[in-house]
This record gives sequence, structure tokens and C-alpha cells, in this order.
Amino acid sequence: MPTTRRLWVSVVTRASVSLAILVAAVIVYQLLYATRPRPEVVEGNTALTRVRVFEVRSTEINRQWRGFGTAVAMDAADVPAEITAVVASRPEGLRPGVVIKKGQLLLELDVDDLKRRLTAAQANLTDIEARLSQLASEQGFLERRVKLENEEVAIAQSELDRVQKLRDTNSINPRDLEQTKKLLIAAERSQLATEQMADTVRENRKSLNAQLEAQKQAVGQAQRDVERTSITSPIDGVLASFDVDLGEQVTAGRRVARVVNLQRIETPIRLPASARLEVKLGDAVTLLSTGQIECEWHANIARLSPVDDESSRTFTVYVELRQPSDPAAIRLAPGQFVEGIITTGGVSGSSGGGSEMMTVVPRSAIEADRIWLVEGGKVQSQRAHVAFALERAIPETGLDVTEWSVLENALPIGTLVIIDPPRALAEGQMVEPVLPHQTTTPPVSPTVTPASPASTPLSPASTPLGAADPQREDQP
Repeated sequence: MPTTRRLWVSVVTRASVSLAILVAAVIVYQLLYATRPRPEVVEGNTALTRVRVFEVRSTEINRQWRGFGTAVAMDAADVPAEITAVVASRPEGLRPGVVIKKGQLLLELDVDDLKRRLTAAQANLTDIEARLSQLASEQGFLERRVKLENEEVAIAQSELDRVQKLRDTNSINPRDLEQTKKLLIAAERSQLATEQMADTVRENRKSLNAQLEAQKQAVGQAQRDVERTSITSPIDGVLASFDVDLGEQVTAGRRVARVVNLQRIETPIRLPASARLEVKLGDAVTLLSTGQIECEWHANIARLSPVDDESSRTFTVYVELRQPSDPAAIRLAPGQFVEGIITTGGVSGSSGGGSEMMTVVPRSAIEADRIWLVEGGKVQSQRAHVAFALERAIPETGLDVTEWSVLENALPIGTLVIIDPPRALAEGQMVEPVLPHQTTTPPVSPTVTPASPASTPLSPASTPLGAADPQREDQP
């Protein structure tokens, strides 16, 4: 019996606690419901979503082609050492990035050994010249001696002829005849010896003259080597790099510095092979930097590659840019990777050869390859076929836009194109189109009456708290 009573007490206690919790929950719900936010009751018509539109017109367009390339300095010099020597010094303050002039000193090489070589070469040259002078004197003496001995031979020969005539008449001693012959032979022997000496002197002079010319070249080479210890810039430009340090030995032909002139820059740009029929010499090119800071330079096509690349089906155009000499100007640097926009027909943005009437729309008007239009106040969309992109201002459109898409298929003139289609835009949705030149004023807000506390509670089909308000213009 006591056990049964304890069981009933436990059951009653649990039931009482559960009932108390349920009552408390009902009270909390009533409080929350009574203090809920009151929705606004809107009276009047729902405002239409406003969209900025662009009225299509036919525009004369010069076709543009795009490609990429790396800038190269047309005037640059790798300055080599012309001799083997040790770097002795370089001018103070001369560092990469410094503007230099043609003929300005870059490096000084050690000149002591070269000066000693020059002195030795000059001494050898002086010795050869002295020997040549001596041989010239000897040759003159021998030539005069040969002349005298020729006369002696002639006299001896005449005497022999006279003696032989006397012998024929038996009026002379035979021994006189023999003696006369001996005198002639001695004169001829002396003549031959002198002529041989003269010939030897002439050959020695020829040899020394050859040595003299070689030694003169050696002296000239030594002199030039001394002068080449001063390495100067061959062009005007900017010092790009030093490749050697003080005390380092350099060999002939090794590059010691590089100088770049930034006033003429060439950029080879690859284009599709199909562009060859339209791109011409002189066509305008806009070069755009591809980094975080956007810069542009205006240039022209200077050369066209005569062949196409079979593997990539492209060809190369060479764009030449002339830059100001002012170092403060923003200049295109050699080695910089840029995008090139080639405008056919000559001058960028002008009408002329290569232009045609086409439909252009702002690039922002195309979303997911579709273009959104307003027809009869309703939104319509169609597939957009873009022929090419265009980057320039078109003032006649009335839009402050520089990025355009040129359509392959023309739209009817006067078609309203939504410039920035909202993401939630739907086919057939009613909108209010606003042209860029129109002065727009916000629509009159509908009358808003706050609901009274005694209003009927929200039914399940009513708009829940936080749902989209059709009167808000910031919603699609």
C-alpha cells in the first residue's frame, strides 16, 4: 500500500511539472506574438524596376586585332672588353639606371703592362729604322763602287783588245798579252763581288722593311691596347648592367656592361593568320601593360613577317614605338610583356580604309553569351555573337564607355539594350527603360499606412517577415 501511494505521488508530480511548463510556453508565445513587428500595408500600384538602356545605332568601326609580345630595345649595346686585363677603376656614381652619353667612360683597365709592351715595341721600331738607315748608306756606297768597277772592266777590256791587235802584227811580247788578260779578270772578279754585296744589302733592306711594317703594326696595336683600357659607351642610353667588379680580370670579347636606348622600342606581336589580309604597314597599335598599373603607349606597325607559323597558325607584326627622351616620362621598358591592340585602317578611332558600319554594344550588356533587350516594356534576351572586342571611346553613343563588343549580326536601329542587366532579370518581366541622356526622378512612393495593433493576425498565406518588398527599387 505505501508503495502504491508513492507511485501515484510521483505521477502527479511529473504531470504537474509538465503542465506548468506547457502553460509557461503558451504565455511566452502570447507575449512574443503581441510584441511582433507590424508589417506595412502598401496601397497603390507596384513600381517597375528601372534599367539603364542603350539605343542601338549603326556605327562606323575600324576592326581591331589583339596579340601579345615582349618589348625589345632597337638600339642596345653589349659593351665588351677588347683586351685581357684587370679592372682598375670605374667612375664614381655610375650605377645601373644612370643616363649616359656616347663616349662616356664606363671602366678603366690596368694599363701598366700594356705601356711596357708599347715601350718595347717602340724601341724595336727605332732599332729597325736605324739598321735600315745604315743599310741604305751601304747600298749607296756599293752602287757607286759597282759603277767604278764597271769602268775598270771596260778599260781592261779595251786594253786587252789593243794588245791582241799588236800581237797579230808580232809587235808585242806574249807575256804582255797574258798580263793584260789577268788585269781584266781581276777587274771582273772585283765587279762581281761588289755586285753580290750590293744584292745582299738590297735583300737585307727588303727584309728590314718588312720587319719595319710589322713592327709599326705592333706599335699601333700596343698603342690601341693602351687606349682600349678606357672602355666607353658606344651609344646614348641608360646603363642597364655592370657585369664585372673591381679587381676582376676580364678577357677580350667578354661583356662588361650593357647600355640600352629607350627612345626606339620594337615589340613583335603574334596575330591570327586570318588577320594578314586586313593588317597593313602603318596601322595604329595601342600597347597596354599587363600589370596592376595600367599604362598605354601608341605606336604603329613597322614591319610584317612574310611567313606564317604552321604550328600556331599565327604571324608576327613588328610594332615600333618612339618614346620621349625625358627620363621622367612613363616609358615602355625592354623586356616588358604587353598586349597589343591593332586598329586596321590607319589611325586608331578614325574612319577610313578598313572601316565598316556595324552594331556595337557595351561589353557589360552581354551576360553569359546573351544580350538583354527591352521590347514593349518587357525583357527579352537572345544569343550574342561577338565578332571582336573594341577598346576606345565612341562619343556619338552618349556613353562614357571604352569597352565595347562588336556584333556579327546587326540589331535593328533603335533597339533598346540593357547596359548592366541585373542577375535576377527574367524573360517577360516588365521594366522601366531609362536612356543615359534622360533626367530621371525617383517615382512617387505609394501611400504607406502602418497596421493597427488590432489588425487581423497574419495568415499562413501572407508575406512573411523579411520577404522581398515589391515597392523597393533596389530589388529586381
